[in-house]
Amino acid sequence: MRYATAVMRIAIPLALAAGSVATAGQRPVSIALPGGTAIPVHVVGSVSSANVKQGDTFAIQAAQPVIANGMVVIPSGAEGQGRIVEVDHAGGNGHSGSLQLNFD
Repeated sequence: MRYATAVMRIAIPLALAAGSVATAGQRPVSIALPGGTAIPVHVVGSVSSANVKQGDTFAIQAAQPVIANGMVVIPSGAEGQGRIVEVDHAGGNGHSGSLQLNFD
């Protein structure tokens, strides 16, 4: 498996960021990360304007643990996915391509 490393700021809705964390012998605790929390991720595989189209999905993994209130709420390596929202393919005369991405 090949990894392309990227650090992206992901604005995550509070409903998606809420999670339950429990330690041995304790009840789960609900934790919500604030919207706009930076979560460094690795893009799994290759995502390029040359080989994707609008609506395609791709895999991501958390590059490091995300800690809130002293607890790991997203462990390193946790899997997620992104979606291609818009593609501007590279063209002639030095026109570079671009992608607009959304993270689920």
